Amino acid sequence: MLGLSREEKMAASISLFLCFIFSLANSAHASARPSRVLCWGMNREGQSSVPQDLVDVTQISLGVSHSCALAQGKARCWGRNSEGQASVPEDLGEVVQVSVGGYHSCALTKTGVRCWGANQYGQLEPPKDLGEVLQLSAGGGHTLALTKSGIRCWGLGGYGQCRAPLFSTGAIESISAGFYHSCAVVEGKGYCWGNDQHGQSKVPENLGFVREISSGFGHSCARTSLGLRCWSLYPAYTQVPEAENLFLPRSGGSHSCAMSDIGVRCWGTNAYHQTDVPVEAIDVASIAVGGYHTCAIISARGGWR
Repeated sequence: MLGLSREEKMAASISLFLCFIFSLANSAHASARPSRVLCWGMNREGQSSVPQDLVDVTQISLGVSHSCALAQGKARCWGRNSEGQASVPEDLGEVVQVSVGGYHSCALTKTGVRCWGANQYGQLEPPKDLGEVLQLSAGGGHTLALTKSGIRCWGLGGYGQCRAPLFSTGAIESISAGFYHSCAVVEGKGYCWGNDQHGQSKVPENLGFVREISSGFGHSCARTSLGLRCWSLYPAYTQVPEAENLFLPRSGGSHSCAMSDIGVRCWGTNAYHQTDVPVEAIDVASIAVGGYHTCAIISARGGWR
C-alpha cells in the first residue's frame, strides 16, 4: 500500500476484510451442501438409479433389487416394484429407521412398525403386542424387531430363522436378518440361527469381543476386537481385505463391504461390479449392501468435488 493516501489505505483494508468475510460465507455454504446417495453394481431394475432430488439422506437399506433411504424423516424407495416393495405408503408419518428385505420394506415410525411389499409369508404383519421397538431388520422373507422385551420375529420361519435363542432381557445389543438366517450381538458375543446350508449360521468360536454383526445370503460378518471376520463355506465371501480398522460391515447376496480409514472396501463375487468402489465414493458417511448392488451416503463434503 505504498504511495496510497490514508483514506485509500482504509478503503483497501475494508475491501480485503469484506473479501475475507465473503470467502468464509462461501466456504460455509459449500459445507452445508446436502448429503446424497451413490450406488453401483446391478441396475437392471433401477435399484442403483438414485432419484436426483434425494438429498439430506441419513440412512439407506438395500434389498435384492430395490433400495430405500431415510431423508428428512421420510422414506424414499426406488428399483423393482413388482410386489409394491418400492411404493412407500403415503400415510407413513415420521420415519425413524428403514429396513429393506428381499422383496419387502419396513419402517420404524413414531407410531410403530409399518411394512409393505411381498407378504406371502406374513412378513408385513407385525404382532399386535410388539411393544416398543428399538431396532428393525428385514430379511429374505421374515422381519426381526428388537424390542424392550427381547427379539420378535414374523414371516417365513421354516429354516428356524424366527426361533431366536432365549437371551436375558436387556442384554441384546443389535440384530441382523439375513435371507434365511438371523444374527444378534448379545453382551459382546455373536449368535446366529436359521439356515446353515452355507455355514452362515456357524459363528466361529475365536471371534473375540463382537461389536457389530451383519447377515447376508450365504455368509455373515462381524466387527470384533480382533478385526473384521466373515464366515461361510464359500472362500470368496470370507476373504476380508487387509486394511486397518475396518468397521460398519454390511453383507449382501454374495458380497460384503465395510468402511475403513481410507474409504469403502468391498469383497466377494463381482459379476455386476458391485465390489468396484467408484472413485467418487469419498467422505462416505454410511454404506449398505443389497443382492448385487451397493450404495453409500456421501457426506456434505464428499462427492461434490
